[in-house]
Amino acid sequence: MVRSLAMLLVAIGLVACSADASPGDDIPIVAKPPQATEPGAPPPPPAPKEPETPPAPVVPVNPRWQKFLDGRNDALAALAQPILTCVARFDTSSAAFHGCIDWHSAVHGTWALLALSRLTKDPKYAQATATVLDPALLANELATLKRRGSTFEVPYGYAWFLVLAGERAKQKKTDLVPLADHVVSLLDTWASGLQDLDLSTSLRADDYQNVSWAVQNVWQYAVDSGDTARANRMIDFVRTRLLPRDADCPLERDAAAQGFFPACLHRARALALMLPPAESKAWASTFLPKTYALAPVVTPAPAHQAGLNFSRSWDFFGLYKATGNEAYRDLYLDHMEAWLKRPDIWAGNYESHAHWVAQFGVYALSLSYE
Repeated sequence: MVRSLAMLLVAIGLVACSADASPGDDIPIVAKPPQATEPGAPPPPPAPKEPETPPAPVVPVNPRWQKFLDGRNDALAALAQPILTCVARFDTSSAAFHGCIDWHSAVHGTWALLALSRLTKDPKYAQATATVLDPALLANELATLKRRGSTFEVPYGYAWFLVLAGERAKQKKTDLVPLADHVVSLLDTWASGLQDLDLSTSLRADDYQNVSWAVQNVWQYAVDSGDTARANRMIDFVRTRLLPRDADCPLERDAAAQGFFPACLHRARALALMLPPAESKAWASTFLPKTYALAPVVTPAPAHQAGLNFSRSWDFFGLYKATGNEAYRDLYLDHMEAWLKRPDIWAGNYESHAHWVAQFGVYALSLSYE
């Protein structure tokens, strides 16, 4: 009896075990750890290495250029002094732009102070323009300009005003937009209306009537303000009216300039920067020399020549940026180095030089920060 009961319990246990391990149930499998190489077996091949990224090539810095860059802030601080002085003066009856002897010099003096503040991060320069850029004074200025019509400060002073308005826009300020819209419209109309004879004269003008300076600044203001139609119109102007005039304005002509502008270099800069890259490159390859000799002015006579080294620098730097040809950068340095060490010129006699030449220098330096 007992034996029968024991056999019955064993049978029941076997049935239960069979039910717990029915077909289809997953049986856990313990993965074996990686085995070491069997004795006598060859070692496994090494894992492939990730390809190494070659180091970037080290571009040597031109020592002369680096020295110039290192001294820019000191140069800006020195140039700022006569500008601060002249902008604060009351030399004319103009509502806003009353310092620096005349309207256009007051305009580019005001521009220079705003640019100095941006480039040096020193707010005192921008603060010095607060009494000029007062809203009531600017409203008065606009009313006066409208009364003066289309001859006052066209093209030179109005082109500088567009430079000022562009600098103000970099501060996210729109207070000069009404004035700039009035000015740019007059300049556009003036340039578009030039007959061939007048255009030839303006193209070679080394002073206030220079067309290339005006057109480039109309274009730049249009680009910056999103006025695509006007910007394209200015590009078409240089393509159809300035581009065909290589023979009328060879660069060598600027060696004899008596004014403050190098007219033919101004034209070259406008073409190089305004034309689409393919057109600009094609023109430059046939017109611009690989090397170009032009010595800086040493003794400016007449007085307007005092600005020529700086304004030539504008164009040399523009040609360097457009072509990558370091010969033009070296010419920029030649003229900048010659004139930055001459405070007797740009901070000297107020009537002849100190009310305007330093502003030209700030503009030339500002280009090297772009």
